[in-house]
Amino acid sequence: MLRGSGAEFETFMTDVSRPSIDWSRPSLSALAPPLFAGAVFASAGLVFLVEPMMAKLILPSLGGSAAVWNTCLCFFQAMLLIGYGYAHLLQRLPSVRTQAIVHGCVLLAAIATLPLQVSDALGPPDANAPVLWLLGVLTLSLGLPFAALSATAPLVQSWYARVRADKPDGANPYVLYAASNLGSLIALLAYPVMVEPLLRLHTQAFSWSGGFVLFALLMGAVGLLASRAPTAPVIAHAAPATQTTWRERFIWMGLAAVPSSLMLGVTTYISTDVASAPFLWIVPLALYLVTFIIAFQAKPLISRFNALIFQAPLLALCVATIVAPIPYFPLQMLLHLGGFFLTALVCHQALSARRPEPARLTEFYLLMSAGGVIGGVFNALVAPVVFNAVLEYPLVLVLACLARPWGAWTFTRDETIKLGFGIIAAVTTLLIAQMFGFGLAAKLGLASVLVAAFLLRDRALMFFALIAAGRAAEPPHGAARECALQPTQFLRRAARDGARCAPYRRRAADGARHHASRRPSALARMALSAARVLRADHAHRANLPCHAGAPASADHRRDRHGRGHGRGLHARR
Repeated sequence: MLRGSGAEFETFMTDVSRPSIDWSRPSLSALAPPLFAGAVFASAGLVFLVEPMMAKLILPSLGGSAAVWNTCLCFFQAMLLIGYGYAHLLQRLPSVRTQAIVHGCVLLAAIATLPLQVSDALGPPDANAPVLWLLGVLTLSLGLPFAALSATAPLVQSWYARVRADKPDGANPYVLYAASNLGSLIALLAYPVMVEPLLRLHTQAFSWSGGFVLFALLMGAVGLLASRAPTAPVIAHAAPATQTTWRERFIWMGLAAVPSSLMLGVTTYISTDVASAPFLWIVPLALYLVTFIIAFQAKPLISRFNALIFQAPLLALCVATIVAPIPYFPLQMLLHLGGFFLTALVCHQALSARRPEPARLTEFYLLMSAGGVIGGVFNALVAPVVFNAVLEYPLVLVLACLARPWGAWTFTRDETIKLGFGIIAAVTTLLIAQMFGFGLAAKLGLASVLVAAFLLRDRALMFFALIAAGRAAEPPHGAARECALQPTQFLRRAARDGARCAPYRRRAADGARHHASRRPSALARMALSAARVLRADHAHRANLPCHAGAPASADHRRDRHGRGHGRGLHARR
């Protein structure tokens, strides 16, 4: 039997319900930073381990073309957006304890969908709609765990800002985003180097499922720590110092969309026009993550000033090598990867410079994720339908010029003269290329345009106009475009790619005949012999579809050489 008055009983119950964590102890206060950083690091590592793992699980059904990977990335970006949206809505709950309980239930529901495997609910792939089949299978197989992992970064950062509200680092929880991207980068590089060679795919899936369970336990500890912190207003309900305008929101989305689109565009470019190798798509994605790490560091490894200086000439060189390809493929690939890295870094540093106070943290990440989805959808779903050639990469590369400093709206006389000279040089280059081919005179004209653009690199609109004019100076598609290749390299490409589809066999023959007419040598005669072989092969296979035996591709556009490169979901099995 309980003894004592009602007041004593009320005091007893108050003591029981009081949090048992004493935040005045320095050891417990110091425990928050490594625990929260470990949670975002682990979630990011699991995300970027499962992305290539899931692509390999899908491989037997659809093949390993760039279009399959681009569609997978589009799905992952959509799930990231859903996760960020969920974290943003979760912040509207009145207490962190309620938020932690709800998120714990979501993690338990995600665990119930494990172990990781390809769902067979939709049956075999549909040859008429492979993209929809792939998106449906990914949603059923991985949707809930991936969305729960994606919500970790903004959710934990908002909890961290509340727990560390009385500490200097509480005002800048964005530092945890650098830890998140570091975990992503380590996992992405570890998969092809350690995980994929050492573990069978079945073991990889079960190991990842076990890692997700351990992560759920870690998030339970983080939620317990955050819910028992000293009482402070929930960040979502704190009044922000300044109101977010729609112009600012659109700038956030635009600065996030450009690097996302460029990542997919440069992946397609180097895997179809330059070289093709296993796991080559990891390089652009790794560079993309490194730019996030640098941009959101407290002390960036590469300052914005240096990034802007080096990005201008590399971007101009990227446009130049698209218009007039150079014959040395490794150099061309390095130029485009370097140009993509610095352009993405410029965009992400501009995004970091515009990040809001912690009260609007989840909204910032939500809109940033929406921009990434827009860029991914444009490359993976819209561009193959709208464009007849691979135009999305150079188009977004030109648009990236607008992320540079704009300067004043008034132009000086010197700047106007440089702009006029560049435009005249671009028009002259285009006329020369149309009448006489893209020879030395046209290349000198293109160089003049790009030099004028570099001199105006601090005026974004002028820089954009001249880079766009240089891109427009590209000669017409045709066999003459193969002049960029030396005969030996042309024959090597013809041997590698000639059997892909009938249109390219015809174009390869035209290119070989062109070399033979311009280079009367033994090597040119060998090219002419190759032309005859390719012509004969085309005549015999004229009625065969590309990739005989495989379903029709979702994207049979033509690359910068005018050939069908088979970027569809069933290409390059």
